[in-house]
Amino acid sequence: MRNHKDLIIEYNKQEILSVLQGYSIPANNWADVTACTLEEIKKISSILNLPVPIKTILFFKMGKDFTGLIHKDIDMSNTKFILNYALNLPLTTCNQVYMKWFTQTSDSTKTSLFPGPSSGSPTPLLNNRDAINIDSIYCNRSKLVKINNWHSIENHSNDSCEYLISIRFAFHVEPSMDLPMNEWLPNVGSNHGPTD
Repeated sequence: MRNHKDLIIEYNKQEILSVLQGYSIPANNWADVTACTLEEIKKISSILNLPVPIKTILFFKMGKDFTGLIHKDIDMSNTKFILNYALNLPLTTCNQVYMKWFTQTSDSTKTSLFPGPSSGSPTPLLNNRDAINIDSIYCNRSKLVKINNWHSIENHSNDSCEYLISIRFAFHVEPSMDLPMNEWLPNVGSNHGPTD
């Protein structure tokens, strides 16, 4: 099963960053992940011309030389509704930002929980020593990414903090790695399309 797919989405990075003013610069070796407010979601959706229901947008602010936790974006207190995909859009160059996917070294590996960034919900966490890296991409382009499998995000730059947003659509929107974007995003404008 594919973990990621490039998508062509034309958008103004600076316009989105202007919506997200007032956030502090992250410390080195650290990241701040913030769930956008309803007002920020409305403004960003309007900039992107995405006329579909968005559940949340996470704003990733990654400090220099940052390595994220290996996790699955699953709310363990409510596993009835699981989001499979997110739309990641870089807001800075992100030339040294990676998203990686993993498998557990063993099915019997113990995992733990940590409070997730959107609502503090219990989120599965995997220790690095119990993980095998199976896939990796640069985050410098628009991507549809799988988020219900083990994954992490890293900023390898020693020179710059990097920023991206991760859009999670409402549960009834069904993104697909196989279908063109206009078939799973109803009424999408002409500035969106698939690429491989």
